[in-house]
Amino acid sequence: MPVRTPMAPAAEQARVFPEILALDCGAALAECEIAPGLGAFSAYSPRRAQIVRETLGRALRVPGGEVFVAILGDTIVGYLLLVPAGIDQPWGRLGDASVQEIGIEVARGHRGQGIAQSLLRRAFARMEVESRICVATGYVWCWDIEDTVVEAGIYAHRLLALFERFGFLREWTNEPNVALEPLNFLAVRIGRDVPAALVRRFRLAQRGEQVA
Repeated sequence: MPVRTPMAPAAEQARVFPEILALDCGAALAECEIAPGLGAFSAYSPRRAQIVRETLGRALRVPGGEVFVAILGDTIVGYLLLVPAGIDQPWGRLGDASVQEIGIEVARGHRGQGIAQSLLRRAFARMEVESRICVATGYVWCWDIEDTVVEAGIYAHRLLALFERFGFLREWTNEPNVALEPLNFLAVRIGRDVPAALVRRFRLAQRGEQVA
């Protein structure tokens, strides 16, 4: 009779790192489950899985939108979005799809493993991003600080440091939502191939000045 080797406790088993993929269509998204720990931007509402799925789906449908996911088996445990900036932001009202906003989230239970860094590396290791201005807005009311067990100032510093590893710089803006809270921040990455004229227009929008 074969001897069964006792299974090691879950904490001792080798942790499997998720695969980082670019989603290319809604059909691929439909085949994926949404991890229970995703949903910080909806305050973990009962509809959090549906909201995450709808958010990713909208990004895939927007011309120029991109979705990168961290996936374990068939379950999405993290995602990164790059989409043209919306008209609710002054730089979005430039009407240039080369100005993009970034959104990123890693599920509770999967944080602290380097998943966010891997998503950023996958997105920003490509030549395409050198022709874009990418904007990251950090809002304290969107951060899942309860799960991080650190105070908001430390979390803001860590989040900003993560973006800085991939070429983002913290910059000043008088955009009302960013200026509303001292810990909020605007981080900007300007690709080396972005035309100087677009950079000038972006800087005017960033300062709240009229853009022709």
